[in-house]
Amino acid sequence: MTPVFQVYQHEAHRAVLEGLRNYFGCGWIRPKGGASSVLTYGVQARHDLITTVIPFFEQHRPIVKAAAFDAFATIVWSLATKEYRRREGFESMVRLAYGMNAQGKQRARPIEQILGSSETVRQGTPANAGVMRQSDPRGDTWSSAEMSEPLEQLRQHSLADVFG
Repeated sequence: MTPVFQVYQHEAHRAVLEGLRNYFGCGWIRPKGGASSVLTYGVQARHDLITTVIPFFEQHRPIVKAAAFDAFATIVWSLATKEYRRREGFESMVRLAYGMNAQGKQRARPIEQILGSSETVRQGTPANAGVMRQSDPRGDTWSSAEMSEPLEQLRQHSLADVFG
């Protein structure tokens, strides 16, 4: 799972995306697709997300997609603190990611393929409980699922713990 912070704009408004890249001092700008007239500003480096992007939006709460931001921040911190190594943490992160953007309909694989059968997904218990599987979610979608460790506790880890 690789979280990416993304902002889309028509190419006529490239200056908005360049302003974001200049302000944050990180990230990239590229077309959304091959022949698309839509550009994407994105930040993928976990260090940049944790030290720059997430703190900015914690100080300046988004007017729209606030729940999306909270889910995104939870996923990033959970990855940084290796919550995904625990079955419950991994499942919670996958559910957060798949709960975003039309309930995961734009994902490369259905959630059942990641967590197990559709009955297992409805019950909230992963198949092969001892087996960890890495997902490859796509899109910038969000949900407010529970993480196994509350976000406040995840943030108690120092940057040295995360990057040291």
